[in-house]
Amino acid sequence: MINMQAQDIKPAIEQQAVDGVHMPYKCTLCPKSYGTTDDLKNHFDVSHLHKCFTCGSFFVSLFTLKIHQLMHTVKKQFECEICHKKFKTKTGLNNHMSVHSDKKPFQCPWCLKTYTRKAYFHIHMNRFHKSMISL
Repeated sequence: MINMQAQDIKPAIEQQAVDGVHMPYKCTLCPKSYGTTDDLKNHFDVSHLHKCFTCGSFFVSLFTLKIHQLMHTVKKQFECEICHKKFKTKTGLNNHMSVHSDKKPFQCPWCLKTYTRKAYFHIHMNRFHKSMISL
């Protein structure tokens, strides 16, 4: 799912000379051109981003917005039998269950620190051993 905030759209905006100097800012997603970066940004926000009116997140496609909006409407029907916390998906509940376990199957090969979740392990690797990964 692609989730974009307004400040993340800069890569989609590229400055080009179009018809001389009058319309130098061209949208990279369609043929339109604008005289100022503010006009181009406004065009991009209105024409190419879809906003979730519940939380304010932006999405490049209407499809990803609709998938995202399910997050706001789906009932939390998966309950942890240990602490009774509820989740919207079975995967969410399964990920949560690691907090109730002493198992830490993801171990850093350099400093031997262990993690309950693969995502936490990857964050650690990128933060502390990024130079080792790229070797």
